[in-house]
Amino acid sequence: MQRPKSSGSHSLIGRLIVVFLAFSTLLILTIIVTSVYFISSLNGESESMYERIRANGYPANYEELSAWDSAPESENAAPLIQSVSLFLEDDDDLKERLEEFWEDTPYHDPEEVWSKEKAEAAGVLLEDMVHIVASIEFAAEKSLCAFEPPQADDIYEDGYVESALYDVQKVICIMAHRHLALGDVDASIETIELGVKIARLMEDSPNVSAQYYRLYLQQSLRNFTMHLISNVVLDTAALDRLHEAFTPIDSRFALIRAVAGDRAWAFFAIEEFYSGNAALGSGITEEDRRQFEQVPASMREFFIEWERRAIDDLTGPFLADLPETWPEILDAANVASLDRISDFSLIAAPLSNDIEDIAISMARSEADFSTTLTAIAVECYSRKHNEYPDSLGQLVPEYLEEIPIDPFDGEPLRYRQTDDGYEVYSVFTNREDDDGVDYYLDDAEYESDWVFRVVFTKRRADSSK
Repeated sequence: MQRPKSSGSHSLIGRLIVVFLAFSTLLILTIIVTSVYFISSLNGESESMYERIRANGYPANYEELSAWDSAPESENAAPLIQSVSLFLEDDDDLKERLEEFWEDTPYHDPEEVWSKEKAEAAGVLLEDMVHIVASIEFAAEKSLCAFEPPQADDIYEDGYVESALYDVQKVICIMAHRHLALGDVDASIETIELGVKIARLMEDSPNVSAQYYRLYLQQSLRNFTMHLISNVVLDTAALDRLHEAFTPIDSRFALIRAVAGDRAWAFFAIEEFYSGNAALGSGITEEDRRQFEQVPASMREFFIEWERRAIDDLTGPFLADLPETWPEILDAANVASLDRISDFSLIAAPLSNDIEDIAISMARSEADFSTTLTAIAVECYSRKHNEYPDSLGQLVPEYLEEIPIDPFDGEPLRYRQTDDGYEVYSVFTNREDDDGVDYYLDDAEYESDWVFRVVFTKRRADSSK
């Protein structure tokens, strides 16, 4: 009689089959994941920012960068500015060192100056960043002719000019404060001139982010000029160079370009969002995406048209009837913001806030240069008369054609002497004279005055001997 097979052999075969199936499944999944990754790589979706910038032909090393030095001035500076991001993205240590020095920059306090040891350490950093400094210097002589009203997302998502400008701002500030600490006034002014040239590249950009970063750079240059005047008695030639550098830009024109650019972006974002692509822009979240996916497809065309009309109603009248004076412009922008689009709007509603933010930023840009120019005129007056003016009226017409107008209230800029210096200031957004109390310098309310404050430091007194 045949003996029956043991149950143990069945269980062994079963386990082998389970192991084989598990291994096969894992192998198939690995092949699928690898294939998806490979395909996405071909499409550029997995590339880092560094790789994407290199793919667009921007300078990737010092040798490639040097070729731009002989390029004509009409050559677009965007690749040169963007290469700053490329160089930093490729060097984590350099990026971290830059950030450390930037955070230690005496940004607001005009009485604070780096020690010589700190300045020398900054010099080592700048030597290691020679390619980045060269990129900024080359860019300053070029133009940004590629900045046209955006028809696609590349100007906002893939340009990298905006983020690179923030790094440019850090480099320029570190250069300027190093020169001041070492007593090199001429190099300090050269750095200011360099920074202003970079800021002017963005003057007619329709990219709102680029305009904001222009403002940040401009503000840094203004603040450093406060440091310079507070710590050095500048001669007439130096003051003339500063006066030429800070000739105001046309902030009203920049405002029109920025709002028109934001409008173009909004129309693009509508198509992207309502067609089911990734959420874009300020105010649009993943929760918005999930809610919108519940809207029947038959209703989506209605919402697209509704958003378009809302944007037309919001931006059309504002741009068509833009007032001539800044106080009226700020009032019109405030009305556009208060005349809220329905909260259901995911594109037009955030844009209504953007208009007021842009207008305030451009008015502050105007105040940055006008207060700086006025302080330079005050210094010129003091060189000739060996005293400081009692009022800004004494500067007209020899040093100023007229007293600059405060963009926030339409009145002449304020000026007052203090126990240890003087102040030139704008009343800023609350449109009230807070006697020179400044948001940054005095850790005050945001809407307090916007002050160019000169403090007669001991270092300044020593420089005149």
